[in-house]
Amino acid sequence: MPSDFLMHPSKISSFFLTAISGIIISCNQHANENKKTEKDIKPVVEAVRTDTVQHDSILSTITYHYLPLDSFLITQLKDKFSPENLKLILALNRVDFEHVWKLDTLVVPDTFIEDLKMYSPFPDRLSLITDIPKLIFFSYYSQMFAAYEHGNLVRWGPTSMGKRSTPTPTGLYFTNWKAKQTISTENPEWKLNWYFNLDNARGVSLHQYDLPGFPASHACLRLYEEDAHWFYDWAEQWILIDDHNIDAYGTPVIIFGTYPFGKRKPWLQLPVNNLATHYNEEELNKEIENFLPVIRERTSVRDSVVVFRQNATL
Repeated sequence: MPSDFLMHPSKISSFFLTAISGIIISCNQHANENKKTEKDIKPVVEAVRTDTVQHDSILSTITYHYLPLDSFLITQLKDKFSPENLKLILALNRVDFEHVWKLDTLVVPDTFIEDLKMYSPFPDRLSLITDIPKLIFFSYYSQMFAAYEHGNLVRWGPTSMGKRSTPTPTGLYFTNWKAKQTISTENPEWKLNWYFNLDNARGVSLHQYDLPGFPASHACLRLYEEDAHWFYDWAEQWILIDDHNIDAYGTPVIIFGTYPFGKRKPWLQLPVNNLATHYNEEELNKEIENFLPVIRERTSVRDSVVVFRQNATL
């Protein structure tokens, strides 16, 4: 059984920049210049603010550069970038701060925008699912997740999915039972915080754990702690008739795509192609279409079950 498994029951055609407080260039944009020192990284000035904007159009205007790392630069990251900007940089590189030392290069935006949703590789709105209360996507290729409410992107962020030897299965899943903390059945030293089960037979789940900047899990979907905690509160658990029968399913989760193991990380292509990890609405619709009848049917059943149980308690 995968080691982080535990078996247990229970998101311009035109736009206006209303205020520009700074355009930040932390180092030279040429990817082949590897001799960066502390003086090459300028302090971050607070970023561009946006009002009413169109996500995809702004995303297409954002450019990136490479920041080669050494041990000195790593110790200076918190001094050279504001907390919010560093948080964005780490997310774009699919890494947590504790593991950034393992990387030799970071991808950094040339401009920092206050609304971090502008950097999401997922579309801001999906008109095809406006009738679906909640839906989660996990992209194997981009190592990112997106959560939607009635077709509107409400949260996005990085993940670390299954490594080559223990890949994360793709397809349609539903959030089942959850636990604030569980212990891996394979290694009792591995504590899995804010755990939400997706496949009760195989143990596939989403939970907080290390994000090293590449797919490293044993098939689970690793998240930052704040993201795992958010899912714990936001997603729905299944509703059981008894220990073995489901009365209503939880929140639908679509896991899709393939990761190019052995090749360059997709997000490291951003300085060359700033839409390298982007999905437009049409592309995501193709991932949804085959699952949509089942999602709609199970959503309708859940609504009926919830109403019935509420009435039964009156």
